[in-house]
Amino acid sequence: PRRYTVDNNNSATNPDQQGNPRLRPELALAVDLTWERYFGATDMVSVSLFHKRIRDVTLTRIGESRGVWTATPDNAGSASVRGIEFEGKLTRGVLSGRLNLARNWSRLDSVPGPDNRIEGQPAYSGNLGLDYAAPTGRFDLGGTWTYRGRVASRASALIYSEDGSRRQLDLYAVWTHDARSRLRLSVASLAQRDYLERLAYEGSRPLERATVYQLRPTWRLVWEQSM
Repeated sequence: PRRYTVDNNNSATNPDQQGNPRLRPELALAVDLTWERYFGATDMVSVSLFHKRIRDVTLTRIGESRGVWTATPDNAGSASVRGIEFEGKLTRGVLSGRLNLARNWSRLDSVPGPDNRIEGQPAYSGNLGLDYAAPTGRFDLGGTWTYRGRVASRASALIYSEDGSRRQLDLYAVWTHDARSRLRLSVASLAQRDYLERLAYEGSRPLERATVYQLRPTWRLVWEQSM
């Protein structure tokens, strides 16, 4: 129950943090259904469905006492989560590709809508990857494009949070010198635009905090040596 005090302007959108020794674990009953079809040694396609019922879901409660705002994890009743996912893999000669798409829904019973979703759960997400392996076995390259949709959720009728969509492109190239050594060049976050995170308190004194994250590509050049 110890409180961690925030020194830079305590408010509803920048509260102190406090634990909850009475917090109960979340318990879930889930049903999963998957259909898979394989074509040869490497090609496959699958579709997955799931439905989950969560009891004692954990939400962050933000409240004011004696002029001090505090955020505390608390059990907030039940929630429902469901989704569908598609996955595919295909290899043709020196090229191999992979695709993953997901659609998710959720609902918190104790929080009024709209956007009464599980915190951090995007409605849409997916990734697309392509790899090339040279016939000589000395050179490989590829990349993965990842997308995560906008995330909007409510911890209560008065607390609203939003996380902007994210796009990321990762590329790599590997030159194999021999069986024990190779040189790898990679770059991450090529296509990522700046994205916004927002937390709003919609009470009698509305307050909002917005943060813009500026991401830049990360380059790495690594020599890999095995003994």
